[in-house]
This record gives sequence, structure tokens and C-alpha cells, in this order.
Amino acid sequence: MKASPRQATLMHLREWLDRLTWLEAILAPQPLLTGIAHTKIRQFAAEANALEVGDMRDIQPPRRWSLLRCFLAQTQVQTRDQLVEMFLKRRQRMTTAAHEHLHELQDQHRDLEEQMLAVFAEVLDEALLFPEDDPALGEGVRHILTTHGGVATLRAL
Repeated sequence: MKASPRQATLMHLREWLDRLTWLEAILAPQPLLTGIAHTKIRQFAAEANALEVGDMRDIQPPRRWSLLRCFLAQTQVQTRDQLVEMFLKRRQRMTTAAHEHLHELQDQHRDLEEQMLAVFAEVLDEALLFPEDDPALGEGVRHILTTHGGVATLRAL
């Protein structure tokens, strides 16, 4: 129960979720702690956390049960908090990776757009050279497309 979370991987997240399920299956201590101040619960939980099992057995049963209930309640709360933190860290890493991938795609597409605009600029220059001569313009455009890999290459772009 005194374990601390590890790195926010999917496996550790599942382990921590299993841990929370296990802790909640032990007992729901909140109804038994109504009327006790939150600071007092935290104080009793800290005291129970500091004790070893043998030392805990030396304490009289009513106090021992109170310490254990407070410790269980505090452990459940901390486990939930740590689980949420792990989830948020994992989500942040995924978001960061997605942004990096998006920037890579934008860079790739920017290069593609620049290539396409360069070909289009050459076609426009060709159109200015042969404003009225459609066969010559068509031949010039075909030549430009052939030098840039052909029509199939431009379609793939």
C-alpha cells in the first residue's frame, strides 16, 4: 500500500488502475470517517504510514482500526490523484507527439506546394511566350511536365 507510481506508461497506468480497484475493494472507509476532520485523517494516515506491521500490532484494536481506516482512505485518495497525474502526463506526451507529427507533415506538404508552384510558374511563363499558339503552348507544357517527372508524378504529388 506504500508503493509509489512509476513512469506514466500504459502498462503502469493499468497497474495503478488495478491497484485502485484493489484498494477500493478492501473497504470504503469514508462512511466510517464522517465527522472526523480532514486534517486529522491525514495525521492518522501519516502516523499509520510511519509504523511497521509489528508496531501496528502493538497498538490497541480501536486505535489501530482508526489508523488503518484513515491510512486506507488517504491511500485511496492519493492513488486516485496519482492515477490522474499519470493519465495527464501520458496525454500530454501523446499531444506533443501529435504536434511534432503535424509539423513534419506540414513541412512535407510545404515542399510539395513549392514544387507544384514552381511547375505552375513555368507553365505560366510558357503561356506568356505563346499567347495565341495553342499547339506550341501544349507542346511547351508537355515538355515542362516531362522535365519534372511527367503527368503521373504530378498527379502523385
